[in-house]
Amino acid sequence: MSSSEDSGIRPLSVSYRMHQSLVDHVNAICRSAFSSVAAPDDDDEISYDVAYLDLEAGIIRDPSMTLSSVRLVEVEGDSLKGQAEFEAVALQISSMLCGADPAMVFDGKCAQRVPSPGDVAVLVPRNADKAAMADELRRLGIPFKVYGGRAFFSRPEVADVRAALMAAVDPLNDLATAVAMRSPLLRCRDEEIVAASLLGRASSLQDGLQTLAASEQASGEIISASRFFDRLRSMLSLQPISHVIEPMLELCGWYDTVRHEPRAEQMLANVEKLISICADHEQTNSASIADVLNAISEPDDDLESEEIVLSDDDAVHIMTIHGSKGLEFPIVALAGLKTTIRPASVLMTRQLGPTVGMPDQRIDPTNLLAKIDQPFVLSHALNGFIVRRREEAQNRRLLYVALTRAKAHLVLAVPTSDTASKATGLLKILVDAIDHTDLRSACSVPRVANAEHAVHVVRPTSPLSAPTATPLTPPPPDLLTASALSRRHAAGNGAPAIRSRVASETSSAAYGSAVHAALAAAIRAGHESGSSGLTRCIVDVLAGCELDRRQALRAHDEVLAVLSSDIVLPRRNELTDAVLEGTLHALHGSTVVEGILDVRLGAVDGVVEIWDWKTNAVRTQQNVDALGELYAAQMQTYAWLCARAIPECRQIVTRLIFTKAILAGLPSADALYTWDAATVTLPAF
Repeated sequence: MSSSEDSGIRPLSVSYRMHQSLVDHVNAICRSAFSSVAAPDDDDEISYDVAYLDLEAGIIRDPSMTLSSVRLVEVEGDSLKGQAEFEAVALQISSMLCGADPAMVFDGKCAQRVPSPGDVAVLVPRNADKAAMADELRRLGIPFKVYGGRAFFSRPEVADVRAALMAAVDPLNDLATAVAMRSPLLRCRDEEIVAASLLGRASSLQDGLQTLAASEQASGEIISASRFFDRLRSMLSLQPISHVIEPMLELCGWYDTVRHEPRAEQMLANVEKLISICADHEQTNSASIADVLNAISEPDDDLESEEIVLSDDDAVHIMTIHGSKGLEFPIVALAGLKTTIRPASVLMTRQLGPTVGMPDQRIDPTNLLAKIDQPFVLSHALNGFIVRRREEAQNRRLLYVALTRAKAHLVLAVPTSDTASKATGLLKILVDAIDHTDLRSACSVPRVANAEHAVHVVRPTSPLSAPTATPLTPPPPDLLTASALSRRHAAGNGAPAIRSRVASETSSAAYGSAVHAALAAAIRAGHESGSSGLTRCIVDVLAGCELDRRQALRAHDEVLAVLSSDIVLPRRNELTDAVLEGTLHALHGSTVVEGILDVRLGAVDGVVEIWDWKTNAVRTQQNVDALGELYAAQMQTYAWLCARAIPECRQIVTRLIFTKAILAGLPSADALYTWDAATVTLPAF
């Protein structure tokens, strides 16, 4: 994505979650898929490959085949284009859950147990495949949950990229132009956008932008923004959108801008997913730029609303491979891996730049019934080779991500041996690796055929019902956040009643996130209290949040009140060296405990102070006191994390700061707790 020397990627060679037998199978597939365990030479300009480092099992478990397996669900090659593949995978999942094809799973508490729907994840490469998979699970009565619907397209970075593309395609789209100018892509100030709007009120905002850029009052951001739209239009006239997004972000310096953001890793992943969605739609022969832009717009119908989830949320997870990064599941099924790449007439690479393909022959102008051979375009052929190598390398890495999401069992939908030659894209890499390592004979392959589609699966004799095994006590979660632990304690301490008394529209998650982001940005910027720079910093952050005008104005006043309060203002010098929105982790048994601390001040004489902003809509001092008790478990968790993460720490002071209490002028707007590092414990969970 970025051209920086350090990619930030660190290989993790030991898996403490995956069964050792599954580790061996994944290593065999990946060794073959990556072709070599050696990294390319430093001067290799076209490989795009990385070295494959063998995984090692950190824990050795029972070697029983019911506890770990790779199940190949064989589908006739032609059936991989339709619904039959998803039907096959759904039937295999059903057979494993019903016991027709016995499988056991393990977790931190149980050495082995019967799997439930919540243990299963189905990973697909494209968003469009999620609906097809959901249809088959629904038909079999298997509960499921679809991830990554409308919410993805409303992410700030996705909306910013979409706005920039729409503004370049349609210069009269003032709303898209304004969003792009205000975003981290172009970083224009509000007053500059207003000035450009006034200059272009008779035509368009972009016309006003060009006029303003030509004036002596133009800032560097305005000049860059004017050039940006011109360059972007030129790029879109030569290349598909999927090839334009990354150069566009490099052109405007977006990668450098977001590098230090707390969400930087997720922002990069979202952009990568957006590029993948564009590429998928561009493979349709009739897809125009407008079609692709429509595909990345916020959908009218949200697939997530169609989920079928049991009351305990015990449901199969359906998500894209990109969306599964960082997650693990006892049973992982891969489907929809057959992808096709339509040759593009215009190609773009870093090595050769843009090239245009020419037809092999053209009509002879002197004889319309005759054809003349065209010269071979070597540069375009080389660009095609480089693009294929790049896409193959990306597919290999994507396959690695998908395979390593499984802890016990993998279910792979693959073509039969006699139709394997029809595999393309990601599926071809997988099939070639399976056949090269002879995994077909080593893996468990269901052999009860569904004659209608020539699919070798086990069809359950009855619909999925409640588990037949004795219910088990839910195991502790693999990852537990401090806020989740606090909610568990709050559930038994009258939390719903407290929250109902203090709830309002300004205590929503979107509002709270906006206030948190504005406070962090303002503290980092270090502007003087009451300065225009501070106001502009807060406005810039709130402009990118999903708030209406009334909520944004209230959030602005709330942030200013907090920064000028008696709690924050006297500590301004200490805040310059504080860690903002930092994450701490510590291991408790088999559970990783995580805490995201809004403000962590530096240790002074062994004392570490933690601040946590709370945006609850408090109205009285009694609300403050009640919420202080409600969040005590979260503060205790933060203190426990600090005691383990900071060696010089001997005492921890945690301070809950209620932002609306400050704005309302209540006598006390915070709640302090003091913890001894040597004796503080983690709240029971």
